[in-house]
Amino acid sequence: MTKPAFKFLIIISIIFTVEVAKGAEIPNFPTKPIHIIIPGAAGGSNDRETRTIAPFFEKLLGTRIIIDYVPGADGAIAYNKFYKAKPDGYTLLSISTLSPIILEMSREVDYKTKDYALVGTWNAKSQGVFVNIDTWRNFEEFLSDARRKKLSLATVGGVGLLQFKLLENAFDIKFNYVPYKSGGESLSALAGKHVDVVLTYSASALPLLSAKKIKAIATFAPDHDPFLQGVTNFPDLGYSKVYSLVARGGFFAPPKTPSKIIALLEKALSRAVKDGEFLKIAKNSWVAVEFLNSAEATKTLQKDYDIVSKFRQVLTSY
Repeated sequence: MTKPAFKFLIIISIIFTVEVAKGAEIPNFPTKPIHIIIPGAAGGSNDRETRTIAPFFEKLLGTRIIIDYVPGADGAIAYNKFYKAKPDGYTLLSISTLSPIILEMSREVDYKTKDYALVGTWNAKSQGVFVNIDTWRNFEEFLSDARRKKLSLATVGGVGLLQFKLLENAFDIKFNYVPYKSGGESLSALAGKHVDVVLTYSASALPLLSAKKIKAIATFAPDHDPFLQGVTNFPDLGYSKVYSLVARGGFFAPPKTPSKIIALLEKALSRAVKDGEFLKIAKNSWVAVEFLNSAEATKTLQKDYDIVSKFRQVLTSY
């Protein structure tokens, strides 16, 4: 064999060895069920959304999805537990990007949301302003009364509490804050005229809207709410100073989860949200599908940090 030919074989051998080594780094994942933590009890909006996507995510991953409910302390128990979970891709967290940030910045916790690895977000929702069907015809009438007397406002902590404080801040008004454990409970109180106004997500309100027990007089959605047809957002009402929060629901992995595993999970999620059957179910379940990949969602997470940091004093003033 000539010397050049021998050198060529050596180079080919080295390249082959490197490629085999690279292939060996690709994880054989998944090989067992994946647990998805929901920081709350069964039956809430996050549970409904997660169960909408779970069967399609499960099918594409080729393994069983098990949903674990970890309620308590407005989600802090779940977030702290998840922060210490093994970073192997077999434990995920289903939540909006805003929720753990708000909690992190308003009390003592043992986690940092920035350290979580984002697989991607796949739904987006904003809150609406709901009143009893027998009361104000529009937001202007409501605002006029709210400036004359202290009305009772119900919402759920986290995103709802911050959006409530931002509403007060924008119009320099004060409400009697009435906390509830779920959007459903607060809406039942509104239908029974036990509170004056509720801030919650439109999907939670649709049954009572259909029953003509309550009505929406404004939405915090940046553009429009797909489930509140004909309801105007604040910029279109002429109130551009009202800051609107968008809760993007998605899946987190524990800190230091390998990027190759994140990529595999992200690929499955991106395919799941395009499934025609899933999109049909999501529409019927009042889930607004909007997918952001890991990199896009991570950028959004940083923006959420900036937003909550900006209004941190407003949040902690309650």
